[in-house]
Amino acid sequence: MKKVIVYVSDDGTRFNTEKECSLYEELCGKVKVVMSELGPRNNDYNIAVRQDKSAVANAYVKFMNLCADTLPSYSGIFDQCSRGERHPSHASRILSDCYIEYPILAETNHRFNCIDTETGIEYEQPYFAAHPHEFKGKIL
Repeated sequence: MKKVIVYVSDDGTRFNTEKECSLYEELCGKVKVVMSELGPRNNDYNIAVRQDKSAVANAYVKFMNLCADTLPSYSGIFDQCSRGERHPSHASRILSDCYIEYPILAETNHRFNCIDTETGIEYEQPYFAAHPHEFKGKIL
């Protein structure tokens, strides 16, 4: 029999060392600060939330900068996405691939994917951000 010690962060992500867990929770805190610029998200079916467009844009730039700091080998891509020089799907692909190590980054990016940058409306899923005319629900 062996004894195994696992460290679990507040969001349920598991780590083998206390240091890794602490660093991840520090990252989660930074993400929370960035996302505090946005209003709360509504996950109810057929309900969207109008966010402030400039707050969304500012938060996205800060989030991309945080991603660049966290994943320095991809910093150029995140920087280009933050400036609008590269399609955001490039950042999305990287963050999706890193989900196991950094779920907070992938989940936060998913939230940005649910926001129509033209209107600031945050939908329940990314499809409606790309096809807002098909949304038949209520916008708060």
